[in-house]
This record gives sequence, structure tokens and C-alpha cells, in this order.
Amino acid sequence: MPQLGHRALPLPQSSPELARTGPRRFPLESYPLGQAFPNFFLGATRSLGYIRKAKKRYRPRGREKVGGQFRNGPPHSGWKRLSNVTSSLKAMTEMPQKTILKGLTLDELRQWVVQQGWERFRADQIFSWLYTKRARSFQEMTDIGKAVRQRLGEIADVGLLPVLKTVTSAETGTVKFLLGLRDGNTVECVYIPEKNRRTVCLSSQVGCPLGCTFCATGQMGFRRNLAAWEILEQLLVVERTIGQKLTNVVFMGMGEPLLNYQEVMRAADLISDERGISISHRKIVISTVGIVGRIRRMAEEERPYRLAISLNAADDDTRTQIMPINRRYKIHELLEAAKYYYEKTRRRVTFEYVLIRGVNDRKRDAERLVQLLRGFPCKINLIPYNETVPEYQRPSLEHVERFSRWLRPLPAPIIVRWSRGRDIRAACGQLWSEGMQERTPSPFASSGETSPA
Repeated sequence: MPQLGHRALPLPQSSPELARTGPRRFPLESYPLGQAFPNFFLGATRSLGYIRKAKKRYRPRGREKVGGQFRNGPPHSGWKRLSNVTSSLKAMTEMPQKTILKGLTLDELRQWVVQQGWERFRADQIFSWLYTKRARSFQEMTDIGKAVRQRLGEIADVGLLPVLKTVTSAETGTVKFLLGLRDGNTVECVYIPEKNRRTVCLSSQVGCPLGCTFCATGQMGFRRNLAAWEILEQLLVVERTIGQKLTNVVFMGMGEPLLNYQEVMRAADLISDERGISISHRKIVISTVGIVGRIRRMAEEERPYRLAISLNAADDDTRTQIMPINRRYKIHELLEAAKYYYEKTRRRVTFEYVLIRGVNDRKRDAERLVQLLRGFPCKINLIPYNETVPEYQRPSLEHVERFSRWLRPLPAPIIVRWSRGRDIRAACGQLWSEGMQERTPSPFASSGETSPA
């Protein structure tokens, strides 16, 4: 019995003739559909394969014999319909990408919701589910109507990243996360538990373009900046894993945060938003090697976050040796920018100083540091080097304490920060994302290079 779609068609009245002549020669006019649309019916059934291949003696409709040969006539309407279906399928594969809602501010989310024809309060619901309840899908948003949730799934994306690997330190409980990005790259973030706080160390770039010689990330090369939603997802992955709210955030992972200024500031603004994640801006630290223009921009925009500068040497020769960025921004320029930041914000800058044996841990290095920072309200973090490259070693505990005493003429608070997670290569300067095989040289390797925009 010939069929069209899922419905069986009734046999024609002249079925004995049909049995004798074969399926090609049944009278289409005996079917109700064939009577109404004979041309379409024949073309559609051929295109869908309901009529067996024609015998040589059969001349299909739509062709005519001229000079003893057939020539093509106009295509059947059924083929036109099939062409339309093909075009529709192509259009479906070229549909625009879904909107990733993570990373949008509440005002932006409200605007987007209104554009979809929904009430503004839907944005507040979605915002709360994303950042307060750490939802992984729209179906979890149970106070939103089913129809709206279904539509959200069609046009929007929550913005999730898979956890490829976790490693936990047996010494400190520090956890390192390896996350897979959608373009095939990977990035690391670190959870640091302490007695009275729970800190996450976030990455801002895939790799790093600055090439600091003592840093594992700097030896990876650079692939790209992270989007704000990719930065936020690092934090949310950690909160989902530990089942608790984080108290502190440090942008001290992979990459230079101020070279990804817009996305880092957007992420920090969303982290500190009281309607969402709600971590106090006083507990968010943005660390930089010293991108002078961006430090001044932070001051002019009155960003409320704490600023940490990776100094690591008090003279240009030593700093250039371990930090190629110093070819572009000399120490006196960096210090002027730090003072400008303090004058505009009245917030003290933290200077980080990684102690490397025989490189920057001598008494004359301490004396230069005292001379450089005298009279400037600041804090100093001394960080014993975490072994990453064989050329550099960590000084002994006794020498670290000795260097700290040499800095006592400074009125600034001096703290020795022993990095957690050293045993799992999750400490300061040790992050190295798996999957990074090509190394891109630092753009600051030669003095002729200009600063990033």
C-alpha cells in the first residue's frame, strides 16, 4: 500500500488494474489528494521514494520527447518543496549563537529580557539563580514558568565550563582546578582554604604574554584573553565544589589582569554586586606586573578594588633580568603610577616581592627597596620563590627572615607569605595550563616594543 507521511492512503477503486500494470500506472485521480493536487502528489511521492524506480519505457511527467530524445522540462512542484526543506535545514545550521547570560550585568540582563518580550522581573530571577544559587541549567530555575524556561534553553546559554581535573594538596587542602574552555584551550584556578576565610585565585588569560622568567605561566606563551563569564565560572565552579560561599578573591592566576582590563573589571563588578555573588570589593585583589596606563585608569575610574603590584626588584637592571615588562615601564614610572593611585583612592598599594636566591635577596637589594619605598604608604608581601624553572631556587627560611629584618627601617607592614599548594604546583608562579604546546614569545623581550593598548 503506498503511503505518504504517517497516514495510509486508501486503495483506488481500479485496484485490479493497478495490480496488473504495476505501481507506476495507478490512476492518481482515484485518490482524493490526487484529484485535488495531481502534479504535487506525483512529484512529492517520487521525491520521497514512495514510487519505485521507473522502467525505461516510462516517460516521467515534466519531460517531453524532442527529436527522438528526452529533454528536461520544468521541475515538479514536489522537487520545489524538497528544495525548500533543504534550504530550511541549511538555515537551521546557520542559526545565530545563543546569548551567554553569565557575564551580563543586571541592567543588561533586564534589557535583554525585555527584548524577548518578557517582564523585567524575569531578569532578577535569572540573575539570582546564576550567581546566588549557582544554577547549572535553566531547568533548575523552578520559580520561572516552564514555557519561559523552555524558550531560554532555545535562545540562551547559562555559561558552563567542564572541570577536567582537580588536584588536592595533602598538606594544606588547597585544590587546583583544570577547566576546559569551549575553544579547546584550558585554564587553571585555585581554591585556598584558611582558618577564617576561603579564597579563590582566578585566571584572566589563557597563558600570559609577559614572559617573566621565574613564572611557569610566563613560559607558556599567550593564547587569548578570557571573557568575563569564563572568569566568573571559575569562581562558581569552586563554590559548587566546596558547597560554601567564598570570602576572598585574588586575580593572581594565569595572565596579566590589566591586559584584559574590560573583562576583568566586569567580572569584579559582578562578583561584588550585592544582588548576586556579593563579595566585598575590599576583599577583591587585582595583581599586576605594572601596566602603568591601566593603573592610572583604575585610579581615575575610582575602582574600589585593592591593587597589588609585582615589584620583585628595586633596581631596573635586576627587574629587567627577571621581568621583561621593565624594558617598557621603568621602576620610577611604576612608582609614580602607584603614588597617583594612592592619591586618587587613598587605598594603600601592596608590593609583592618574590625572593629568589642570589638574584634579588641580597642585603643591597633590601637597602634599595627601603630607599625606593621610604615615605610611601604601602604594604610589602615577601614571597619565597616556588620552584618552577631550574635556573632559580628558593632562599632558606633563615635568609627569608634575615631579609625581612633588613626592611625594618620601613614603616610599612611586612608580611612573609608562604604560598599554599606548592606540593601540587598550585602556588604563586606555578600555574601551567595543560594543552598549551606552542610558546608565544613575550612582546616585551626587546626594548623596541611598545606597550599594549
